[in-house]
Amino acid sequence: MMKFDGILARAEALLVERPVRTSLTEAEIKRISDYFYAYELSADEELRAEGIGDDPLFASIHQQLREAGVEFESPFSVEKNGSGLSDRMMHKIEESGSIVLPALKSALARQR
Repeated sequence: MMKFDGILARAEALLVERPVRTSLTEAEIKRISDYFYAYELSADEELRAEGIGDDPLFASIHQQLREAGVEFESPFSVEKNGSGLSDRMMHKIEESGSIVLPALKSALARQR
């Protein structure tokens, strides 16, 4: 019964209203933005350095079609041209940026 009372007490503590913060200090904003920037840089480095940027699914499908004798055209090559991202991955990143950037600019403009 004591364990059950403890569970109920913890559950009731979760229901206590906590004050909602409506603003952040400059230091908090800087810390959040620094973390986000570092996170994005890390993700970009992983994409480029660890081979994720080679787009293995695209390369696999390309190879399967070629081995099956299926004639097809692709604007992208699957051959590796040194280190870094493939042309297809760069195209995907640019395309994503062109979709997201206008929305972000619009949202930022409304915040000011």
